[in-house]
Amino acid sequence: MLPEVVEDIKSSYQDLQVSAVEENFEALSDVLEDTQTLMAGLTERLSSAANETSQDIQRLTFTLLGAIVANIFLVLRWSDRDLVPPFSIFVLIVIVGFYLPLIQGRIEDLNDTITEVKNDYEFYEKHIRRFNKDLFRFGDLEDRKSAYVGLAETQRQRAQIQLRRVFYALLIVWCGLAIWSGFAYSFGQPQSLALAVSGVVLAILSLDPTDGPFGHGGYDYFSRGAAIVTLIIIFLSFVYPLLLLYIGIIPNF
Repeated sequence: MLPEVVEDIKSSYQDLQVSAVEENFEALSDVLEDTQTLMAGLTERLSSAANETSQDIQRLTFTLLGAIVANIFLVLRWSDRDLVPPFSIFVLIVIVGFYLPLIQGRIEDLNDTITEVKNDYEFYEKHIRRFNKDLFRFGDLEDRKSAYVGLAETQRQRAQIQLRRVFYALLIVWCGLAIWSGFAYSFGQPQSLALAVSGVVLAILSLDPTDGPFGHGGYDYFSRGAAIVTLIIIFLSFVYPLLLLYIGIIPNF
């Protein structure tokens, strides 16, 4: 009687072992599938964010080239250099106040994506280790993750450096235009108003404040409200000479 009971116990124990192994392999298979999905999603998210940042930098370059071409057109079309400073400053404020923050936001999004990818990897790695850490070479997986993250971080740093260079280059050009306007226009002309306003904005931006109406924090280069007011004033000073030109042209017909 006892040998039969022992055999039944052994048989039941073996069945339990087989069932446990099957459950572990099913769970392990799910983890493997999740890991593959994670790595594919990791590369896609990092690549997409990095490409968007690069495309924004390229668009910024084309925008600056477009502004140069537009200035050349103004000089050739009306043979009036007085139109160049207000129009140029107008374009500069649009870029510094609205377009650069957009690109900076992309860079911040890329940085957040890198952080999320690292957290996701650590989360899934813990799940894999729960089953059998001997089945996986975590060093190889870590190397692949680090390679993808390293490429994204390099792209982020490069974009940040380029954006910072563009920002300071625009401030230098803005300063040059303001100095040109100061010598070219006498006090009381519409352009002198644009010079005064843009000079104040330029001086405050150069001090890199964090508070106040023109202050900027995070990836805002300066207050949108201040940018809009400055744009309106400079736009009016830009339109006024054009109206005088058209008024002078119409009687000739």
